[in-house]
Amino acid sequence: MNSTLAAAWPADLPRLFATDPDPEKVIATLDSEMSRLEQAITRSGWTSWAGTAGLGGIAWVFVTLLDDAPAFPWHNFLVITALLSFVQDFCYGVDLALRPQRGLGLLVGGQARVMLSKDTLPFARKEYSFYLVRGSLLATASYLFLPDLVGWPWWFPFITYTLVCVTMIINLVLSSIDRPIPKHIKFDLGHLVGQALSLALALMALNVLAKSWQDTDFVALKAALLVTAAAHVLRGLAQPRFELPALDKLRELRRKLGFGQITALEAVAQAEAALFGVPSLLVLSQEVMAFIRALERCQAEVTQLSQRIETLGNHIQAVGGRQDVKGDDIRVGEALFRDALATQRAVVPLATRFSEAEHALVERLEHYKQGTRNDPSIPIMERLLATQKQGFGRVSLTVMRRSGLLVTRARALEQLAEKHGLAISPEVKAAVNALDGHLSRQVARVQQTIRDRDVEKPA
Repeated sequence: MNSTLAAAWPADLPRLFATDPDPEKVIATLDSEMSRLEQAITRSGWTSWAGTAGLGGIAWVFVTLLDDAPAFPWHNFLVITALLSFVQDFCYGVDLALRPQRGLGLLVGGQARVMLSKDTLPFARKEYSFYLVRGSLLATASYLFLPDLVGWPWWFPFITYTLVCVTMIINLVLSSIDRPIPKHIKFDLGHLVGQALSLALALMALNVLAKSWQDTDFVALKAALLVTAAAHVLRGLAQPRFELPALDKLRELRRKLGFGQITALEAVAQAEAALFGVPSLLVLSQEVMAFIRALERCQAEVTQLSQRIETLGNHIQAVGGRQDVKGDDIRVGEALFRDALATQRAVVPLATRFSEAEHALVERLEHYKQGTRNDPSIPIMERLLATQKQGFGRVSLTVMRRSGLLVTRARALEQLAEKHGLAISPEVKAAVNALDGHLSRQVARVQQTIRDRDVEKPA
């Protein structure tokens, strides 16, 4: 498999794995990566202690505000909170569109690697749950409050946040399913368009509220700003911390490598998967191995066929130079023919297995291409498919030539037996005639295919 993949691997892409790494250098690299991940965790600022303190402070101010207000305007508070949330989500969308995309997993790595959903998405379940609850509340608020303020356009934010809820439910389901997913995800412009419509409706609704503004509404505005700030803190705390599982994995690898439980090469492969994602060729390795082995078995069987036909030819040549040819000599030739014919027939089911393996790989590759958005390693697989199909075509032509040579050798054996007044068994004659007829039909079919392709070519 390594030689086959090497022929299909582009020269401008790095190698798949390191070769014979130094254990001391691997340990030093693991220490460096763990230090980098620890710095990334402490540098973000979104720690549980800071978030809890921030939420506690916001809750204290909110309760104080409720205590000081003689009659709290709950309706206006909920309306303003929903409208500010629309504005807040639009700001988040603009920030996401302007900054580099982080994607799934760690920041490092590209589309040549993928992540396994069962190993990655569970660490984002808090974020999915946060957006599911937030989307449900804002969709409900759109249904309850916006019709009286903006009329029929209340459908826009309602549909937007309903789609957000559906997406989060799908992500939660995918977090328990083991399937390859793209590591780097492009920004969806349609999401920003939906948020822009919600922003426009929020401004329209705020304009309507401003016309009937009262002094008590300032209390509702203060409370809404506090809730919006609390939502921002909760969003920061719910963000996935993919550095934590990667850090735990690197610590485990360093410990096992230090104790001699794994080799340096195994540690490199597992560390690359934790940091950069899984190579796509490993995701498709089962289908690739079946595809490559199917062709290798065909080639091995064709080699045996050539050897047995050569043995039959050597026997006929040796016997044909003698004057005292006996029946046992013809029987030996017939036995050699039967062995060669059995080998030739064994190639047919192997060719069927190759076609089945090719179909499985093509189907898996097409499914993979739909989920990875132009993974640059896909041309490797397509080049491998083309190379193997060419190899199978050469094998098929070789089988046809060797089968024709087998018929020629069998006819020579018949002529030799007839020359010396000996008989060929009817079974062998029937097998030779059947093989000759089958080859004639195959040749006619190939010639017809070539003629059809010539007719389809434009003038």
